[in-house]
Amino acid sequence: MAMPNSVKMFPRGYSGGQSQSTNQHSTRSGDRETNDLWNEYTAPENHSQTWAYRKRVIQCAKRLFGGRPSWFLSQDVNPMVVEYNYHFVLDTIRYIATGYRRISIHAWPDLLANHPKAAVDEVRERHDIADAFEQLALTTSADALIQAWCKHPHGFDDMICTLNLLFGDLPLRVQPQ
Repeated sequence: MAMPNSVKMFPRGYSGGQSQSTNQHSTRSGDRETNDLWNEYTAPENHSQTWAYRKRVIQCAKRLFGGRPSWFLSQDVNPMVVEYNYHFVLDTIRYIATGYRRISIHAWPDLLANHPKAAVDEVRERHDIADAFEQLALTTSADALIQAWCKHPHGFDDMICTLNLLFGDLPLRVQPQ
């Protein structure tokens, strides 16, 4: 004998608890061009292998990493770059010089602090980034850094991922009230 197919009806207004949940994340807007390039890169039918796309990424990287002083060197005195975020910049410099990271670019998003507890009022004297440039014999020219970055196997992919992590939209955890 077959059982009748029936659905139990709940009292009106029951939502399964969904109406009581709060949003645990918000987004801080990043660089618009970086976001557009990242969205194209991660699209199902991306065109990241075309020269037109790569040229746009390189121009964006030159804009963001260029200038005086070098963006990388300025992070030694940036009070908002703390803990793993600082180590990410160092690992990126290491990758540009050697083609190797200590931690995979795909593991870094979970390690980076998107909402530091508090900005450091006074940056203790740190110079690891400047020391890395000297030890690895890197120039501070944005053009030369991007060229060195892209010459490594998967270097272009590492660069677009890094641009997204540093300058793209930033998911922030909302503190429950």
